[in-house]
Amino acid sequence: MKKKNNTEYTFDYTSIPLGFYDEVAKKKKGMRSFWHHLKFQRIKDYIETTKATSIIDYGCFCGTFLGSTDNSQLKEQYGLDILQDQIDYAQKVYATDYRKFMLIDEFKRDYPHKNVDVITIIEVIEHLEISQIQEILQFATERIKPGGKFILTTPNYASMWPLLEFVLNKVSDVNYEEQHITRFRYGNIEKRLRGMDQAFSDNFTTEFVTSSHFFTPYVAQLSFSLADKMSKFSPHQKWRFPLGNLLMICFSKKPG
Repeated sequence: MKKKNNTEYTFDYTSIPLGFYDEVAKKKKGMRSFWHHLKFQRIKDYIETTKATSIIDYGCFCGTFLGSTDNSQLKEQYGLDILQDQIDYAQKVYATDYRKFMLIDEFKRDYPHKNVDVITIIEVIEHLEISQIQEILQFATERIKPGGKFILTTPNYASMWPLLEFVLNKVSDVNYEEQHITRFRYGNIEKRLRGMDQAFSDNFTTEFVTSSHFFTPYVAQLSFSLADKMSKFSPHQKWRFPLGNLLMICFSKKPG
C-alpha cells in the first residue's frame, strides 16, 4: 500500500486500456516509445550472448516484449501475468506455437516441473510490495535452470527519473506516484534483492548491474533513429554507469 494524504490506496491496473502500452511501444516515435524500445533491445542483446532457448517473461502485461522476439534462439516462450484481460489480449495478438500467455497461477498448475533458461521481469517490481517481490525471487529460484539468467529492470531513483516521474504525473495521463511503491537505486538494488530472500541470494551470482536511458530518450523526442544509433555506442553489460534512468541487473544461477 502507498499513502497519500494519510489515505491508503493501490493502483487499479485494470483501468489501463487494453493494448495501451503495446501501441506506445509500436509507435517508434517520441520519448515514451523509445523508452520501451530501448529496454527491450538491451535485454534481447544480452540474451543473444547466452545459450538460452527458453524464457518466461514474468509480469508480461499485454505481451509486447515477447512479441518483439522470434524463435530463432528462444524456441520456448511463456508470458505470465495476473490480469486476465491483458493475457487474453497477448494471446490474441502475439501467441504462436512456440509462445504462450497465461495467468501465473495457471502456469504453476499446468507446468509444475517446467524450468527455463531465462526469466525476465521488466519494470514490474516497482509496482509491488516486498512480499510480492519475494514471491518472484522464490519463483526464479525454483524455475531457472542451473546456469540460467534472471534479468530485471526497474527505474533508477538515483538518477533524473524522479524528476521525469514528477513531470509525467503533471502533464500526462500516467500517474506513477500511485503505481511505483517500491523504489530502487543503482547503489542498493543488488543488496536489497538479496536481502529479501536467502535462498535466492544463495543460489545466484550477480553478473552485472548497469543503467541505461540516460539521455537517449530525450534525443528520441527529436529523432528516434538517431537515439537508437546513439544507444548502441557501448555494450550495456560492459558499461557500469550509475546515472541512467533505468536499472538493469542480471543474476546467474549457480550450477548444480
